[in-house]
Amino acid sequence: MQPARGRKSPTWSPGSARRSRNPLNLFEALHNRPVLLALPLVVMLIAAAVLARAMGAGGVSARPLASSLDKGEVHSPAKVAPTSVPTPVPTPDPSIRPVINKVMPPVANHGPAPVRKPGVSDPNPSTNHVIVVDGESGTVLFQRNAGEPVAPASLTKIMTAIVAMERGNPSDHVAIKVDARQMAGDSLMGLQPGFDVTFKDLLYGLLLPSGDDAALAIADYIAGDEQKFVGLMNEKAQWLGLKDTHFADSHGLDAPGHYSSPADMVTMARYAMQYPEFRKIVRTKSYHIAESNISYTIFNVNPLLGQYPGLDGVKTGLTDNAGKALVATAVQNGHRIYVAYMRSKTGALGDGTMLLNWAFDSFTWPSGASGESGSANQ
Repeated sequence: MQPARGRKSPTWSPGSARRSRNPLNLFEALHNRPVLLALPLVVMLIAAAVLARAMGAGGVSARPLASSLDKGEVHSPAKVAPTSVPTPVPTPDPSIRPVINKVMPPVANHGPAPVRKPGVSDPNPSTNHVIVVDGESGTVLFQRNAGEPVAPASLTKIMTAIVAMERGNPSDHVAIKVDARQMAGDSLMGLQPGFDVTFKDLLYGLLLPSGDDAALAIADYIAGDEQKFVGLMNEKAQWLGLKDTHFADSHGLDAPGHYSSPADMVTMARYAMQYPEFRKIVRTKSYHIAESNISYTIFNVNPLLGQYPGLDGVKTGLTDNAGKALVATAVQNGHRIYVAYMRSKTGALGDGTMLLNWAFDSFTWPSGASGESGSANQ
């Protein structure tokens, strides 16, 4: 900054500060003397040290950790508690129907395991993806690669039905958008836009003729579109603890990322069989749909139903990647057996019948085994 014209710039000479009576001159003198400016800082530091010693002597401590540090103890740095941030509550999707019906708990195993008869050899099915399970104890009686994920075909519809039954009202009339006439080659219920059907009709169409069109109609009714519904299926699979299952569609047609295992399929079936409506549907051989503008009969495609003694479910399937697939269950002498497989060459009448016969013929159940309870139907 240039000095004002007509005035001299202030200067300092030894003793000038002492001679000056003008406080401004004193300030200017100090401003040009760094040593003098340092004195107040030194005084402040000394005062802080004296204060800290006085606090220690008086037993006052700003940090509780100080007393233990004086004793030579080692402490990790104090941790600051994180600020509590409330977990955001997801906004329910209005297009997804909430759970309105009773949700069954996961199946609990009970009772002693069956005992294998002496000298009984393993069965020899035509597939390497198979499991045979005792329905009460959950004991695996036979398996080959039971935990290996493979395409499940229409066995998928077991999970479709589980999710649907927990959220749907059987008496609701459902607006049909899917057109079975555009789904050549699929297994179908025979739906067309404008058909007057109830949600109950769709469940029968899903599980008896294994209708892919029924699966799509159910997905639309429950969740607004299929992908949202598939998300619900995967959530349920996680809830059930299924480690080798992931769904990409609601009907079971081959697709990338769509797989399950025989062991997981038995877990699904045992869970579904706790629902009275599911048990009733899968043991039904035919069902007549009679609504305001349609009337026709659909039939169960499970070839073992009515043919194998005590068989009351569950589901068949067939695709290129899955081969012939089956989850079957039957009760004899009060004891339930489950069979599940994919990639069979001989199918239900071959591998299905043979594996059920082998299980019932090769094992005995201890006297403490509870047997089929009727209500649990595991």
